[in-house]
Amino acid sequence: MKTSALAERLCVVDPASRIYPNSCFAAGDTTLAVVRVNGVKMLCEAAADADALSGNLAGELQKIGDDTVKLCPFTHANALALRELLPWTAPISLRDRKTTIGCGDRLGLAPPGHIRAARQFAVAPVLAQQSIRELTLTGR
Repeated sequence: MKTSALAERLCVVDPASRIYPNSCFAAGDTTLAVVRVNGVKMLCEAAADADALSGNLAGELQKIGDDTVKLCPFTHANALALRELLPWTAPISLRDRKTTIGCGDRLGLAPPGHIRAARQFAVAPVLAQQSIRELTLTGR
């Protein structure tokens, strides 16, 4: 499913919904993307046939036109299921990489920019993981 088609379908659920185009990937007969619906970021899995949807992703199914959309919260269980669908999302060792660059960010807002910047060079970014204390302070 194309990004524009997915965006149109999500507008039925929430007219203010947003799809993050760079997060849109095909996985078999489904399309996966990060979306914002009703003010909440979540993983969206969409397919023409409900049987094509992953049984491992937990979320709310919605029939929109001829398609089925599953809106999945960001949970650890869904992260594990996503790693099965898109293996490149799993953490890996970077010890064999020639050049790595550490990226720090106390608030957790800069990693998308760090990734865009790193793509321009032959480097592997190491993205800082936020502490529970900082996530609690920022309400995330």
